[in-house]
Amino acid sequence: MQANEQLKQSLQKLVERFNSLIPKYFQELKPIGAALSEIKPADEKDRETFLRNLQSLSAAVISVRKKTDKSSPVKDLPVPPYDLFLPFRSATVTNQTASLAEAIRSLNETVQQLSNDWAPFADVSLATTKTLSNPDLQLLRSRIMGQFEKSSELAGFDLFEPTRKASLDLFERKILKPVTTADDFKLFVTSLNMVFWEGLPNLVREWQPGKDLPFALTRSTLAVIKGEAFRQMRTLRNKSNHDDPDCQRDLAPIYQSLIGVRSLSRDDSERWLKLQIAVMENLASALEQLSRTLEPAKSSGN
Repeated sequence: MQANEQLKQSLQKLVERFNSLIPKYFQELKPIGAALSEIKPADEKDRETFLRNLQSLSAAVISVRKKTDKSSPVKDLPVPPYDLFLPFRSATVTNQTASLAEAIRSLNETVQQLSNDWAPFADVSLATTKTLSNPDLQLLRSRIMGQFEKSSELAGFDLFEPTRKASLDLFERKILKPVTTADDFKLFVTSLNMVFWEGLPNLVREWQPGKDLPFALTRSTLAVIKGEAFRQMRTLRNKSNHDDPDCQRDLAPIYQSLIGVRSLSRDDSERWLKLQIAVMENLASALEQLSRTLEPAKSSGN
């Protein structure tokens, strides 16, 4: 039936879009996650449960779309065509056993797939929520995540495009966990670097003055990416993984500029946390500056 085919196509698009958005837009998608947890599979002849499940999923998608900014990619989530299967619109369709069974199978499979995609992120978020986090880290996480999304919207492409694993590891784990030792800091700064340096396109990372500007980015944008905050982040990531004296000499001026000391003992929990916050503050400010350099380009249509 035509209605079933439309349903299948819409649900497939929803699965693909939802899967791609979870790492960056987990918080915005939570109403859909909540709806998925309440939906129970319908038997192949259970028309009422099928309609209720379809309406619940569609309503959650509509709710998410309404609450997001017009420029957010979440706004483009496809809404399942629930109206095609409402009793007053589809009595002739749903009265056919084979057609109804096919529609029910499609929805059951889709809900299972969406739930499977959602579960790893939901589990990590729950674990993070149960872990007491420094309020400064929470605030900085919000600033950094906001600019992470905004910079790509302004650039017109994914300026930062880390893997799902790297994005999840940073935003739902490392960024909210207070650093208390040298080993903790290595894990934190490595995760930060995976998203905000290795997540950049190769042409952007490799750009040098005198070369053509990649992706029509401006020199002021590239100056931020090549600037002190990003440079310090890379040095901290590269040198913190080595304990030799040369590496420690390279780290000393960075420690001095960020927290006022030239060295840290491996278990000085107060200073390691202070360093974590300082690195995040620097990055948040740099990302805000980055967005400002992208705004004129977008407004002028470049």
